Amino acid sequence: MDLSKKIAEIHQKHQELNEKRITYQERLRLEQKKLDEVVSEIKEKGYDPKNLKKIHEDKERELEKVISEVEASLENAQKILEEIEKADANSN
Repeated sequence: MDLSKKIAEIHQKHQELNEKRITYQERLRLEQKKLDEVVSEIKEKGYDPKNLKKIHEDKERELEKVISEVEASLENAQKILEEIEKADANSN
Protein backbone atom coordinates (compact mmCIF):
# COMPACT_ATOMS: atom_id res chain seq x y z
CA MET A 1 0.00 0.00 0.00
CA ASP A 2 1.19 3.45 -0.88
CA LEU A 3 2.40 5.52 2.08
CA SER A 4 0.33 8.54 1.05
CA LYS A 5 -2.82 6.35 0.91
CA LYS A 6 -2.07 5.01 4.36
CA ILE A 7 -1.59 8.54 5.70
CA ALA A 8 -4.87 9.61 4.05
CA GLU A 9 -6.72 6.66 5.65
CA ILE A 10 -5.25 7.41 9.06
CA HIS A 11 -6.16 11.07 8.64
CA GLN A 12 -9.72 10.09 7.61
CA LYS A 13 -10.12 7.80 10.63
CA HIS A 14 -8.77 10.55 12.87
CA GLN A 15 -11.34 12.98 11.49
CA GLU A 16 -14.17 10.47 11.98
CA LEU A 17 -13.13 9.81 15.56
CA ASN A 18 -12.81 13.51 16.23
CA GLU A 19 -16.33 14.12 14.84
CA LYS A 20 -17.71 11.35 17.05
CA ARG A 21 -15.90 12.81 20.05
CA ILE A 22 -17.42 16.21 19.36
CA THR A 23 -20.87 14.64 18.95
CA TYR A 24 -20.59 12.80 22.25
CA GLN A 25 -19.26 15.87 24.02
CA GLU A 26 -22.26 17.84 22.75
CA ARG A 27 -24.68 15.11 23.89
CA LEU A 28 -22.98 15.06 27.29
CA ARG A 29 -23.27 18.84 27.54
CA LEU A 30 -26.98 18.73 26.66
CA GLU A 31 -27.68 15.94 29.17
CA GLN A 32 -25.79 17.84 31.86
CA LYS A 33 -27.86 20.92 31.07
CA LYS A 34 -31.09 18.89 31.40
CA LEU A 35 -29.88 17.47 34.71
CA ASP A 36 -29.01 20.94 35.98
CA GLU A 37 -32.50 22.15 35.01
CA VAL A 38 -34.14 19.27 36.86
CA VAL A 39 -32.01 19.90 39.95
CA SER A 40 -32.91 23.60 39.82
CA GLU A 41 -36.61 22.79 39.50
CA ILE A 42 -36.41 20.43 42.48
CA LYS A 43 -34.66 23.09 44.54
CA GLU A 44 -37.24 25.71 43.50
CA LYS A 45 -39.94 23.43 44.89
CA GLY A 46 -38.13 23.52 48.23
CA TYR A 47 -36.63 20.03 48.18
CA ASP A 48 -33.08 18.81 48.48
CA PRO A 49 -32.29 16.60 45.45
CA LYS A 50 -30.02 14.43 47.60
CA ASN A 51 -32.92 13.55 49.92
CA LEU A 52 -35.66 12.86 47.38
CA LYS A 53 -35.94 9.18 48.25
CA LYS A 54 -36.45 9.93 51.96
CA ILE A 55 -38.89 12.72 51.14
CA HIS A 56 -40.82 10.36 48.86
CA GLU A 57 -40.96 7.67 51.56
CA ASP A 58 -42.10 10.22 54.18
CA LYS A 59 -44.83 11.59 51.89
CA GLU A 60 -45.95 8.07 51.05
CA ARG A 61 -46.27 7.22 54.77
CA GLU A 62 -48.23 10.43 55.36
CA LEU A 63 -50.55 9.59 52.47
CA GLU A 64 -51.09 6.04 53.73
CA LYS A 65 -51.96 7.44 57.16
CA VAL A 66 -54.48 9.87 55.69
CA ILE A 67 -56.02 7.13 53.56
CA SER A 68 -56.32 4.91 56.61
CA GLU A 69 -58.02 7.71 58.55
CA VAL A 70 -60.44 8.36 55.68
CA GLU A 71 -61.25 4.65 55.44
CA ALA A 72 -61.93 4.55 59.20
CA SER A 73 -64.19 7.60 58.88
CA LEU A 74 -66.06 5.99 56.00
CA GLU A 75 -66.55 2.79 57.99
CA ASN A 76 -67.84 4.83 60.92
CA ALA A 77 -70.19 6.77 58.65
CA GLN A 78 -71.42 3.50 57.14
CA LYS A 79 -72.18 2.12 60.64
CA ILE A 80 -74.05 5.28 61.60
CA LEU A 81 -76.03 5.16 58.36
CA GLU A 82 -76.93 1.51 58.99
CA GLU A 83 -78.08 2.39 62.54
CA ILE A 84 -80.23 5.24 61.19
CA GLU A 85 -81.75 2.98 58.53
CA LYS A 86 -82.39 0.27 61.17
CA ALA A 87 -84.01 2.78 63.53
CA ASP A 88 -86.10 4.14 60.66
CA ALA A 89 -87.22 0.62 59.69
CA ASN A 90 -88.19 -0.14 63.31
CA SER A 91 -90.22 3.04 63.62
CA ASN A 92 -92.34 2.16 60.58
